[in-house]
Amino acid sequence: MKSRAGEVSSWMRRAGCVFCAGLMVQAAAARAESSIEATDRVQIHTTTVDGFVHPGIGLNKEILENARAQVMARREPWYSAFVKFASSPRSAKSISIQNQSKEDSTRPAVEAFDSGAVEGRLKVDSDTALRQVLMYWFTGDETYRANALRIVRLWSKMNPAGFKAYREVYIHCSFAFRDMIMAAELLRAMDSPDAGLAWTQSDTAAFSDNFVRPGVTNFFDYNGWFMNQNGFAYAPAIAGAIFRSDAQDYAKRVERFTMNKDAPNKGWSYSIRDLARLVDVNAQTGEKVVSPQVQLVEMGRDQAHAGDDLTIFTAIARILNSQGTRVDPVNGTVSEAANAVGVYEFLDDRILTAADYFCRFMLGYDTAWIPTPSDIAADGTIRQVYSRIADNYRGRIRQHKIWDLYYYYACRKGVDLSRRAPFYNETFCKRIVSDDYDWLYIPKEASGEALRIPPSEQEPAIVEVELRSANLPQGSSVQHDGDTSYVRIAASPAGPRLSILSCSTESKTIGLRIRTTGVAELAMSGFEKPWLLPNTEGGWRNVFYSMSPLERFGDIVYFQVKADPGTVVDIDQLFRSPERRGPAFTSGDAPLSLVAYPGAPIRLDFSASSSEGRPVSFRSLDQPDGAILDQKTGGFTWKPTETGDHVFVVEATDGETVTPRKVAISVVADRAEAVKKIRALHDPATVYVQSAERRCMDLYARVLHAMNSTSDEEFFPLLVELTQACLALEPLTPLLPDGSLNFPKAVVSSTIGPVAASVLVDGNTDTFAGFYLVPDRYMDFDFGPDFKFSASAFGIGGRVNFEDRMERLKLYGSNDRRHWTELTPEPTQRTQDLATIKVADQLAEEPFRFLRVQKNSGGLLELSEMRIYGRRHESGNRIESVTLSSEKNDGVRVAFGETVRVNIQGREPLDDVRVRIQGVDAMVKSTGDTSYIAEAVMRPPQAWSGPLEFSVDYRRQDGKPGDPVSVTTDGSSLRVVDESRLIRDVPKIAQIIDPSTGHVASQSRRLLDALFDGNPGTFSEFTVNSLGTGAFLLFDFGERKRIRLSGVEFLARPGYPDRVAGAVVEGSNDGTNWTTLTEGAASSKEWQTLAMKSPSAAYRYLRIFNKNNWYCNISEVRFHGEMRQD
Repeated sequence: MKSRAGEVSSWMRRAGCVFCAGLMVQAAAARAESSIEATDRVQIHTTTVDGFVHPGIGLNKEILENARAQVMARREPWYSAFVKFASSPRSAKSISIQNQSKEDSTRPAVEAFDSGAVEGRLKVDSDTALRQVLMYWFTGDETYRANALRIVRLWSKMNPAGFKAYREVYIHCSFAFRDMIMAAELLRAMDSPDAGLAWTQSDTAAFSDNFVRPGVTNFFDYNGWFMNQNGFAYAPAIAGAIFRSDAQDYAKRVERFTMNKDAPNKGWSYSIRDLARLVDVNAQTGEKVVSPQVQLVEMGRDQAHAGDDLTIFTAIARILNSQGTRVDPVNGTVSEAANAVGVYEFLDDRILTAADYFCRFMLGYDTAWIPTPSDIAADGTIRQVYSRIADNYRGRIRQHKIWDLYYYYACRKGVDLSRRAPFYNETFCKRIVSDDYDWLYIPKEASGEALRIPPSEQEPAIVEVELRSANLPQGSSVQHDGDTSYVRIAASPAGPRLSILSCSTESKTIGLRIRTTGVAELAMSGFEKPWLLPNTEGGWRNVFYSMSPLERFGDIVYFQVKADPGTVVDIDQLFRSPERRGPAFTSGDAPLSLVAYPGAPIRLDFSASSSEGRPVSFRSLDQPDGAILDQKTGGFTWKPTETGDHVFVVEATDGETVTPRKVAISVVADRAEAVKKIRALHDPATVYVQSAERRCMDLYARVLHAMNSTSDEEFFPLLVELTQACLALEPLTPLLPDGSLNFPKAVVSSTIGPVAASVLVDGNTDTFAGFYLVPDRYMDFDFGPDFKFSASAFGIGGRVNFEDRMERLKLYGSNDRRHWTELTPEPTQRTQDLATIKVADQLAEEPFRFLRVQKNSGGLLELSEMRIYGRRHESGNRIESVTLSSEKNDGVRVAFGETVRVNIQGREPLDDVRVRIQGVDAMVKSTGDTSYIAEAVMRPPQAWSGPLEFSVDYRRQDGKPGDPVSVTTDGSSLRVVDESRLIRDVPKIAQIIDPSTGHVASQSRRLLDALFDGNPGTFSEFTVNSLGTGAFLLFDFGERKRIRLSGVEFLARPGYPDRVAGAVVEGSNDGTNWTTLTEGAASSKEWQTLAMKSPSAAYRYLRIFNKNNWYCNISEVRFHGEMRQD
């Protein structure tokens, strides 16, 4: 570690913080101006009560006066940060208060704190209050003070008996609670020119009794929650103790933060000692280690939670330091003894050491880990061990909020962090600061890197690579050409490696701005193929990479740049979601491999086009001697004269972007040698997909026939065809290295998507198909209409540290996706190993098209690894396509009495075609030699309502029965509905009421049209008091109409099926008292019918309500029942 740290330290001193300084000029030049002037009219008064300094919850008089002085002097980075801070709508004079009653503006809208809906109000109001009081401090405008005071006084009127803990309130509400206390603390300390806006003792009592005490007591008063879940709870509890000047409570909270000696579980205890743990024993072996080290324990879970650990450490340390709190160096209790230390210095600067360790891993450096307990019973029994560092979120540096360590150590204490904590120091130099409050804490002693205006955009479309790369190999560095900073890489055949950080994207195309002195290949971790980089001859060019369905650019990707010695590759920018693309070769950009012989007339077409219509030119710097590449057309000709292997690159360019294509031509002695070399691409021991092998064999026969009877002009094109056909051979059963079926490449689709499927075979127990992909606790895999699988066993692996999520699984097979056969009689058991699950003996060779992995009970489903020990079969399918359509083409809905069509396209003429649609035998007619249409009218009782089912049976030309088809090839689907009681024309007979005003919503007609237009692409989006949590859509059918519901149908907003989960329909006749009429909706992307409760009365008002954070995101609604008119 020392030698590597030395390398990093040296590099940071040479380049890391130096290149950042270059951006200061650019940022300062581009800084915004503000029409809001800072003044020093407001004074702040420091008081000491029972040993507590007020204000002193992070922000104290010294910090605030420094920030204001810097803003008034327009010094950077304070001034630009203030401009950004002041531009927020919550920093404006006119604000919206979420918990203000519409009937009585002096009362809270909700007085009981018992749900996420109230939490949502607090999050907005606390941030607004804190911003308002700070705007008052900076401007002296009493409007801001009045706003902040109004918010705090409203929350001071909460019902203390109404504080009821709900799920994870101690996590999600903690910082919002702290911020509201901070706002009150500052209001109390700042003077007011208006006596009506002055803080009073009554304010302190009301806020303490009705907000602080009941909140801390009911939400945050525990020391045994899991890791950072408990850390979040400490912040508001400590803030509350300071506000109330409660020394005893404060001492208890501080000890929990430093040591937590009474924690019920020392494995997951949140404290500096327990979580930033000095590990000296290998918990798996029980052996003492030679070199103990500080580890951030929750890094064994994932890096998002570990990052939160450090955010909480620094946030609370900031509060304690604002109080001047010192602690006993051994037991962590509040102390005024001579040997007492600051919280950052506690346990030999433990927080800083843990932060450096965390940053080392996050930047992509190799990081050692000693297995350590994460769950310890009261009797000391170790129940779970974190055996490795988790990979999840590694590289995501854009969300860090741990910069107070730099301000404290580097700025205030003058510590050289490039030596003491080089990895933290490097991370600070690459910081992305999106937090609107961080700048307030930059001390007056700041200099150099601390004064740079950092980027705030977390996910820019164009990323400056020098700011989001690390782990630079020997001989590589950050360079500068004028205003351009870039990473220079000394490439080699082995490929030096560096890490690219925080550039994740869902785009399937990425780009780079590069400059090279030779051809190079860029290997990217997790990617199937290398990225070919052309020789730009020292000029800057843009290149692009198109990903396969199985590839994704994640939070950290390692680049390995491979090239001949002496090749230099400069990387300036990465394009995460490029709007432009490079020229596209007509025949594709995949590497081209050919076999030729002397005298063969090689003619190749490298034509390309630009999507923007730009002229495209062509070149090759390393083409074979005698070859000709037409610069305007891309036509390539060459007649080799001697044997040898030739590898070269053809480039298509529009002047700014370059698309390279690698070409390999092997010239052998004669025609016979060429055929022999090509024929070797076919392995007779491998079973291939029949159609590809048949084409290969047919071409081989043609080539042999033409061997001695045709000219080179006729023979060589056949040779090219044969080469491409042999290269396209596909094993019928593609295998993984362990001999199991490589199913991600064999399936045509899955419910979890191709990227998630690919991680199930990557051998990494910390990459997984997340539970959020399987809300119904199953995942399906479709091998397509042409193939099936059979298996003798399966391998199942759980996510590391969450192995319970692979328990109680069973696997099923199906050929129609409706009827499932249980393949594995025994459910899976929890294990840290890859569990082998046997298939029932009688089913071991049974082929199925569909595979389902299902958890029938016991919590979440989440797998890290899966294996299929079996093989793939060809189904003998002769149908090319099957699609569904309806008589009216009204989306996916088909009403009783309407006609459904099944459209069939065969690969050959089909005999005896029989189709059954939703239980009805269809009439089938031929519309061509190989095309057919089947029609059936949906009439009950033969047809039933619900998702449409069909089956197609037929005989092939060879007389054998074809494989039955019951799934469309284009994903089309229909749903049969009973509309006999449908309440029609709802947009004409109802209006949407805005609950904020009690009047018709301004967007009422637009919302109604979106909900009843039959178009899934239109949807509602509506909030109540600017909140998505607890929002609802209120339908008013008018004074004389009443609706008696018998059924309700929902269709979720596309892409957000989880948001509709839990939504219910309620009825009311006064708009105040509501009766729930349905059960809650499920998370589903399909139409769903809600289960009705007891028979419904008739109501004027209906509303769709969801207590969750859903923003009223729903695509379609249908009400069934009767409407009567009074």
